[in-house]
Amino acid sequence: MMAERVVLVTGGNVGIGYEVVRALAKAGHVVWLASRDPAKGEKAAAELAGEGDIRPVRIDVTDEASMVAAVAAIEAAHGKLDILINNAGATFGGGAAHVADLDALRAAIENNAIGPLRLSQLALPLLRKGDKPQIINVGSGSGSLHWLGNTPPAFAGRVPLGYATSKTVMHSISVQLAQALKADGIAVNVISPGYVNTAVSQHMGTKSPAEGAESTVRLALNPAPPTGRFLSDVEGEELAW
Repeated sequence: MMAERVVLVTGGNVGIGYEVVRALAKAGHVVWLASRDPAKGEKAAAELAGEGDIRPVRIDVTDEASMVAAVAAIEAAHGKLDILINNAGATFGGGAAHVADLDALRAAIENNAIGPLRLSQLALPLLRKGDKPQIINVGSGSGSLHWLGNTPPAFAGRVPLGYATSKTVMHSISVQLAQALKADGIAVNVISPGYVNTAVSQHMGTKSPAEGAESTVRLALNPAPPTGRFLSDVEGEELAW
């Protein structure tokens, strides 16, 4: 009998994260559904109860105590973690770069880059005990410097400075984390889910949350994941950093 695989998904109560939780629970994984608001997390877990073993846990990526407590709960229950999916994120505007609201920019980087890095650091002892361990960071095409330098006309003037910049920072951290953890056998990759109809896109995206979750789920289920890659929502396609 194959040992259970344990997954932690941040921002699992809504949008892409919710669909990732659903799919991985259906695939037989034990999935810890993390949300900032415990009531919302418990509600989402109850809705998905028929899909498999789903366990709500509170994580606010700007609150280290919540991350420490969540990792401790997973350690007590399983003694390991196989996959960490840093999906939680928030949209921050900030205006154009030359007149940017610096407080909004700082908040975006704290939420979307520093928080996921700190959770990854805290989870490392459990990931080192995992089976083919992975850290999957849900990034964004808007965090690609190549894309930002060649923004399609449809997005001109519409790219949120804080969100895009925070994802660029997340991408840089991910590349360096992948290199640092190669010796431990821990794969670290970034996924671009595409333009998804969620609160992050102000519900202007063209893909459903379930479609947006597909690339993350595909990577999570890969028995031999790559590392240090920026992967598109199109299977097998890599994006320019």
